[in-house]
Amino acid sequence: MSKERINSGAAWRNKDKKSDRHPGYSGSVNIEGVLYFVDAWVKEQSNGEKFISLAFKRRDKQEGAAQFDASDDVPV
Repeated sequence: MSKERINSGAAWRNKDKKSDRHPGYSGSVNIEGVLYFVDAWVKEQSNGEKFISLAFKRRDKQEGAAQFDASDDVPV
């Protein structure tokens, strides 16, 4: 994902959704040069109006994710 545009991203329909708690869409975004995972749910208010709820998680803070040294792109 090195070619991601700054301050943009995309999400795709979650075809493996097993319950209503799982996000309907997931993807990634680049915010100010920092990569995040994004999950999205389509929800409905009591008046019937739909909206999208979003959750973001930094990709480098993901449990078990390899940390990289920017000077040589080798896991540390």
